Amino acid sequence: MYPGVWRHGDWIRITPRGGAVIYGRSDSTINRQGVRMGTSEIYRAVATVPEILDALVVDVPRGGGEGELWMGLFVVLRVDAELDEDALDDDADDDAHASTPRPYGRLSIYTLHEDKTREFDRLAERAAEGVRASEPDTLVYVIHVVPKAPMQRIIYEIYRDRGAFLSHERQPHIRQFAADRASCVLATNIIDLRLKYAKVAALGSAPETATVPRPSCAAPRN
Repeated sequence: MYPGVWRHGDWIRITPRGGAVIYGRSDSTINRQGVRMGTSEIYRAVATVPEILDALVVDVPRGGGEGELWMGLFVVLRVDAELDEDALDDDADDDAHASTPRPYGRLSIYTLHEDKTREFDRLAERAAEGVRASEPDTLVYVIHVVPKAPMQRIIYEIYRDRGAFLSHERQPHIRQFAADRASCVLATNIIDLRLKYAKVAALGSAPETATVPRPSCAAPRN
């Protein structure tokens, strides 16, 4: 676009004193550990809340040096408007009026230290075995090895409802996994999934007399 001139994707303003104010990316894209998302998707959802006049979403590093990211949503309310959790989180309202609770989902993306992948996989498989054995309301718990990013692991989670997720978080094998994996993880990115409509078919149990190979809880490496 500009021959001989390096160009980047941020909007800036040159001040009268010769300084520069950098406003951020010009393409409205948030990149979280390689996972790109458009801010327009967030603003489109916020626009359905009548109490909100304007909004701004930001993605910044979280303190502590563990590579975690924090995504905050700042809102400007209309004059005399009041906003509570029920207005922002229509999931709670939908669940209250639905005949069955809504499933709850989450993606956990881990970037690992190069020499800690085997240890993380061992810890994750042990946690997945605990989920399989003692969490009937955890519908999906899959550990994915990213073929083109060998230092990344993604855990896909779907629970029968939010209560099942909260119960999952309290389980001793999950608490142990959270504590033990800390030394393996360089960065963490957590994405809550908005499962407005979903169908999850439960796996049938094998008869006690049948002998079948037990499925692995971790995805095979490619």
